[in-house]
Amino acid sequence: VSTYIYSGSGKFNQGFLVVFWDNLFLKGFLHLSKQTVQNPYLHYSGYLVALAEFIFGARLLFRNTQKLFAWALILMHVIILLMAGPAGLNYNESVWPWNVLMMVHLYLLFIYTETAIELPVLMRKWNMVVLICWGFLPALKPTIGGCDNFLSSRLFAGVQPQMMFCVKDSTEIKQLLPYARAYRIKNLCDSNAMQVNVQSWSMKEMKSPAYIEERAFKMIANKWLEEHKGSNTKAILYY
Repeated sequence: VSTYIYSGSGKFNQGFLVVFWDNLFLKGFLHLSKQTVQNPYLHYSGYLVALAEFIFGARLLFRNTQKLFAWALILMHVIILLMAGPAGLNYNESVWPWNVLMMVHLYLLFIYTETAIELPVLMRKWNMVVLICWGFLPALKPTIGGCDNFLSSRLFAGVQPQMMFCVKDSTEIKQLLPYARAYRIKNLCDSNAMQVNVQSWSMKEMKSPAYIEERAFKMIANKWLEEHKGSNTKAILYY
């Protein structure tokens, strides 16, 4: 339940609309034109996705609506698999089994059986640990932080850090050429430098995104510069 609530609330930002709603879903999956996607009504309708995920997750708390909204969330996962799977964009293979597992959880917990989510149950022994780590700590992420994006259920929110490598050295260009961006982000790299987005590199090489925390990206940059002494490559962290 907390996964859906925090994942939905984390999508109420322009980053989600631009990166995932406009570019990935509307342009990539539905093949809508740039002009169509720029329609403000269509663009901002992406917030309905965030709202639906939030409400559907919250309604799992109530027995009389559990089954209905569990089926609604299963349908959501089916759409995600159609979009990201081999029949769609063939994107981020690491989320395919995760979406299947979530559907299994939804069916077993809320459709096959009835799950009573009540305070006395939540206060029992190890349930308290779950309640604190996944119920309360993620709520602190937007304010004081202290909890990683993935552990806070900030899934595909579009506001996580990114890192760009600006590559000039010919040897490194040859090594990273398969992972270079097809389009350039202005003002990040010099015009004569090749741009390599670490996330795109990770997705192409490992079929999985890099861990989206600043410390992880800094470790990647430091490791690269360590192994390429005197490198002209510049690593830029951005949001």
